[in-house]
Amino acid sequence: MTRIVGSPITRGQSTEMVNQIENAMKKCGVDPQQITKKMLNKKAFEKFIVDYLKENNQAQIVSEKFDANDKVISTTPSGKTYTVKNDKLVALKSEGGLFDYVDGDINGWFGDVTFTDTEAVSGRVQRFKNAMTHRAIIDEGNSLGIYEEYDIVQALLLANELVKAGEIEKPGFGVIIYLKNTRNSNRCRLDVGRYSDGELGVSVDEVNVDFEWSAGGGTLFSN
Repeated sequence: MTRIVGSPITRGQSTEMVNQIENAMKKCGVDPQQITKKMLNKKAFEKFIVDYLKENNQAQIVSEKFDANDKVISTTPSGKTYTVKNDKLVALKSEGGLFDYVDGDINGWFGDVTFTDTEAVSGRVQRFKNAMTHRAIIDEGNSLGIYEEYDIVQALLLANELVKAGEIEKPGFGVIIYLKNTRNSNRCRLDVGRYSDGELGVSVDEVNVDFEWSAGGGTLFSN
């Protein structure tokens, strides 16, 4: 659920808004009542308002389930073309990297993925106020209009940036990065976390929508 911070609309504004919506539908030659019913069922008006507010910076959109971080995590494009299995996008400390553990499934599942790094990619960590399932996380992200999926190469580059930015400091907690890449048609995720012994790890897994994450964990969504 989301709430818009600001003063409520007046009765006159509400009436004028309804009139403008009805006139727009009539201009398009459709039945206002039937179209409105369909749009309400799909929460189309809510999505339109959220998108408008985000694009025009006219109000603050607040989540009742996430604590947003003020810090934006971003990559710097190299212009290079990477292949997951050939380029150590995340590396062990013994190899000069940042991690104590790197999941072999990253190469096993997505090793042949190639990506040209020509644009910066960014996101903001959203921390969970209470325990949340993947289903609830994704639903809240979509409700806020911030749900984001990243290519596996982008996700691996962002994993390094999360560590450098100090976002993976608390033992037993981490950040989920949802992936555009699938395995056997199943949605996947990259997990960047610090284990209870303090070591840093990065791994991939499929998304079980009913699996629950503890309060204090987080996900990387659009900023």
